[in-house]
Parts: sequence; structure tokens; C-alpha cells
Amino acid sequence: SLSEGLPQLQLPGSGDQTGNAGIYAIPGRPFPALLGTDYSRTPDGKVIMTKVVDQVDDKQVRYVPLRDPTLQYLGNTQPKFRYGFNANISYKGFTIASQGELRTGYVVYNGIGSDLDFTGGGIRSVQYGRKDFVYPNSVVPGPNGTFVDNSGSNAVITPGGSEFWANNPDWNRNIASNYVTSGKFFKVRELSIGYAIPSSMLSKIGVIKGASLVFFGRNIFTWVPKENIYTDPEFSGTLIGSNATGINSFLQTPPTKFYGGTFNVTF
Repeated sequence: SLSEGLPQLQLPGSGDQTGNAGIYAIPGRPFPALLGTDYSRTPDGKVIMTKVVDQVDDKQVRYVPLRDPTLQYLGNTQPKFRYGFNANISYKGFTIASQGELRTGYVVYNGIGSDLDFTGGGIRSVQYGRKDFVYPNSVVPGPNGTFVDNSGSNAVITPGGSEFWANNPDWNRNIASNYVTSGKFFKVRELSIGYAIPSSMLSKIGVIKGASLVFFGRNIFTWVPKENIYTDPEFSGTLIGSNATGINSFLQTPPTKFYGGTFNVTF
């Protein structure tokens, strides 16, 4: 519940740089909730297209998706399921130990996606060869307030160059739903292999009572679904001290893999 008269409350430090998405507390919704911009859609989820006139290309009539003026609920950003995996196997002086984690059942908003599309470096901006295309899962206005599927021989086209992906943000870059993906991931956080030198071998060296050698790696493997083409969903771009999670930007750097080893000797 919230204070009387508050339908929702945005968590401090949870908004992205453009204001397209934020993390909220909303009565009746799982906490925390991701609200963001989306296209106007029909009740069955199809994107509504609107007509525009291209002033550059001989006033050619084209269609672009229509932005919804209100923020929409885009999912919950707290993992519903967390699984930890630990293994430790020893045999004849060898020891193998590992730690892994699986998180699933939530979404994340990848603010870096908008920046990638703006620069032309995003995968989305080249999926149609930067040529005019038919916007998928869309409809166009029909007679008497109806909508007609935008498909087949009568399909209308959408501009596919920088005018769509970068220059007019309300057509693509300022639509948060374009950059919301599953936050699911599986990580092998640490793996180590050790060997304790047998005391029978060390007895020949009177001053050494024990010796062991360990090689280890950390953050050595991360798996995410194919839809997440952006970054590590574990990292959030919220301000320090905020309990919001589920939004990232180009300012977050995922963990690096690193490897090392130790050699311990007991005298």
C-alpha cells in the first residue's frame, strides 16, 4: 500500500536518462514494477500505425508506429526464482570446486539499446538492411474506427533509414518496450582446480610439511537468452542508495573474467 491518494510511487534514482522508463511501487502489482513508454496497441497487442509524409523523398506517404501517451506496465524486475549451485569433488589429492547461479522470472530495461540505435551500431537498426520495411505485428486504421492487418499485398511501408532508427525518437529510440528483455541468466561464478602434493613426496624434503597448488577462474561463463543482445542483466544503473533494480545504461560495465593461481607451502 501507499500513502492515501498515491496511485503509484517512482523509486528515487530509478529513471533512465531519457525518462522513458522507471521503477515503481504500485498497489496490486508485484514489487518492483517497470513502467515505460510503449506504442499504441489494439486489445490483442498489435501496433497501431499512423501516416506520415516524407518531406525528403518526394513527399512519399509512409507509416510509422504511434506512441502511446501514457507509461505502460512492462513487467516485474525482481527475479521470481533464484537457484544456487555448489559442487566440491575431491579424489586422490585433486579438488574441483565450483559455484553457479540461475535467476529467472523477471525483465530488465536495457537503456544502452537506445544509444546503440542512435549511433547506428545496434543490431536492431540493421535487421531490415536499413531499407523500407513492413512493421511486424501491426495494423493500419480502417473504416469506421476499425483496424486492418498490415500484411500481404496491401501492406504499407515504414522508412528504414536513420530517420526511423535514430532521428525521430518517438518512432523508435524513446519507446522503452523496444529494449525490455528477459532478465534470465545462468552464471558460473567461480571454478577452481587444486592439487595437494602427497606427503610421501614431501618427506624427501625435510623442511616442507605440506604443499598445494590451486588454479581458479571467476565470472568465467554467463548465459542469457537470445533476446538479450545488450548486456549483463545483473547490473543496474540506479543511483547509490536506491533499492530499485532492473534498469541499466551504457555506464554499467559487466564483470570481467579473470584467472589466477596460488601455491601454498607449509614448513
